[in-house]
Amino acid sequence: TPRDFVVFFGQAPFLRRRAAQPAAAVRPAIAAPIVLGSGTVEPPGGCVGTEVEVVVGGERIENARELRFSHPALTATQKHGDDGKPVANTFIVKIPADAPVGGHDATLVTALGISSARCFSVGTLPGTVRAAANTSVATATPMALNSICNASTTAQSIDHYRLELHRGQRILVECAAV
Repeated sequence: TPRDFVVFFGQAPFLRRRAAQPAAAVRPAIAAPIVLGSGTVEPPGGCVGTEVEVVVGGERIENARELRFSHPALTATQKHGDDGKPVANTFIVKIPADAPVGGHDATLVTALGISSARCFSVGTLPGTVRAAANTSVATATPMALNSICNASTTAQSIDHYRLELHRGQRILVECAAV
C-alpha cells in the first residue's frame, strides 16, 4: 500500500500526514537543496590590490551567511556595524594584488541554500562606484580617464557620466553587462 505524505516549504520544512494514516505510516522527507532566485552583487567587481564593500540583493537571502567566489584568492567577510552586529547582506571583499584578472563566479550561502552564480569582475584599472542616481546632467557621475565605473543602470531612465576632455581628444568607451 502506498503511504503518502506532503511536504510544505516555508521558513522551515515540516511534515503533514494524512488524517487516515497512523503516525508509523509517515515516511521521513528528504529535502533537496534550494537554489535561491536571481540576485545582484553591487558593485559587480573591483581592482586588484583593493577591498570592496559589496551588497548582495535578491529573493530569499535573509540571514546570508557567506559570499563565495570561484577563485580562492578572492575572499569575503561579513561587514559589521559600529554596534558590532553584522550588516545585512553586506560583505567586504578582499582582492589581492596577485588575483587573476577577469570574471569570477560569486555565490551567496544562506540558511536556505546557495544562490545561482553572479559574475564578479576583477580588473587592473582604478574604479568608481556610482553612489547615487545619476539621471540628469546635473547629477552626472564624474569619471577619470583610464578607469572603470561599477554600477547598475537605473530602471526606465538614462544614466549620465562626466569626463574632462580636451578639444580633439579621442577616447574609447567600453560597456560590459555582467
